[in-house]
Amino acid sequence: MRCNRVLFFLFPALCYLWMTYIPDYFIAEDRFALIHAVACHNRSTVRKRASSSSLNPPPKAVAIEGSEETTREDGFSTPAYPSPTGQTQSEDGTDPTFSASSSTQSSQNQTTPSAPTSQLAHSNPKRRKRRIVPSTSFKPIQYYPWSDSTDYNAFCNLLLTRMTTNKSYTMIVDTVHGGIGHKAISLYYTITYALLLGRNLRIHMDPIYWKHLNSCFAPLRDDQPLPNYRVCSGLNTCMKSHTRPLDVLNLPHTNTIHRDNRLGSFFFHTRRNLWMLRNLGILEKTEGWRSYQRKLFRLLLNPFPDMVKTIVVAKHSLFHEQSVLGVQVRCAGLLSDNAEYAVKLDKEDLKMVPKMVRLASYPLRNKKMVVLLSTDSKVAEEKLKASLQGFHVVTVKSFKRGHTTKHKASDDTIRRALLDLYLLAQSQALLVTQTSGFGEVAFYLSDVQRMNVIPVEKRHLMNE
Repeated sequence: MRCNRVLFFLFPALCYLWMTYIPDYFIAEDRFALIHAVACHNRSTVRKRASSSSLNPPPKAVAIEGSEETTREDGFSTPAYPSPTGQTQSEDGTDPTFSASSSTQSSQNQTTPSAPTSQLAHSNPKRRKRRIVPSTSFKPIQYYPWSDSTDYNAFCNLLLTRMTTNKSYTMIVDTVHGGIGHKAISLYYTITYALLLGRNLRIHMDPIYWKHLNSCFAPLRDDQPLPNYRVCSGLNTCMKSHTRPLDVLNLPHTNTIHRDNRLGSFFFHTRRNLWMLRNLGILEKTEGWRSYQRKLFRLLLNPFPDMVKTIVVAKHSLFHEQSVLGVQVRCAGLLSDNAEYAVKLDKEDLKMVPKMVRLASYPLRNKKMVVLLSTDSKVAEEKLKASLQGFHVVTVKSFKRGHTTKHKASDDTIRRALLDLYLLAQSQALLVTQTSGFGEVAFYLSDVQRMNVIPVEKRHLMNE
């Protein structure tokens, strides 16, 4: 009896948490389309009821649909709502500024019956989708030959147009921390911020990274000293209100510098943000966050043609047209070839990796398979090769293995990182180290729908 009572109160709470906090890429896209269709049907029903009762005009303080709207910073129109004091305000609580035509139409609607809903929807241009018209002034570049049919030049032109032609505030992403994976993730979130809010974007990154990345975002490059803008570092330091899921519209109306901007998809990938990207024409109706991640990271980390040839040659020589299990083992600490203070995996943790490799390889068990091992430790490489006797384990020998952080990066280490990333991204299955930005980016670049993770305890003690 007591158990039934607990379930009676617990089940609605779990349903609420599921609908509120679970990110969009966990939800099937066809299910999202169904939810969207139901929502549109409900809205149309409400509008029909409103139009059928138009013989009784609403009070003056109530905004009539199609009469009073304000355009938000993100480029979408928001209907005005009555405030508790009787004054009209927008959805975010600010007083909207109306044009002469909208105020005239409002006064007419208060004295005459409202027009049918379909006429209001077609007559009001603010209700239409605000799709971006891409500029043709950006120079096309050569991309890595991925197996999909995406026109990456057209997609990038769409993004650049949104982030360069606005008379709005400026966002600067300062990629001062972390290696190439950490920097790419920080760029991903800040670029998405700028797209959603319609802000200008500038990228402040060390020249050695631009030297090896044939990115279409080169027009956004900024090598000037950082201005005295408000600095946003971490998760919520720049938010006007600390809400979860994270609301990008709470970013203050000022120029900002975004440093170490790794927000986490749990707070960022909301239904409204996905709808906004679709409404802008950046995503199709059938595309979700996974498709957006894949395309954007392929723009960010696109190599130059000579590096593309190196990747293609390495792929054919290592894989031999076999199925590939990509394994990324990030040790850090004293096990790393370049010792670090932080520790991810120690010698005891390495003992569980062979078992996880066998589990991750299960979907490829009936195929000829090769295990591609990417690691920062020569010790870990030797131990794992000895433990995986039944597998064909291959590693990249080209270029020097090392860190890609700002003060440790070199031409060889960046080339090695790109080579490992692209080979991992073309695997049919992935096993990566938890909390490693490098492994996370390899997953984002790939067509794999689910990655296997090696668990990591957060420690900051050197390996013994």
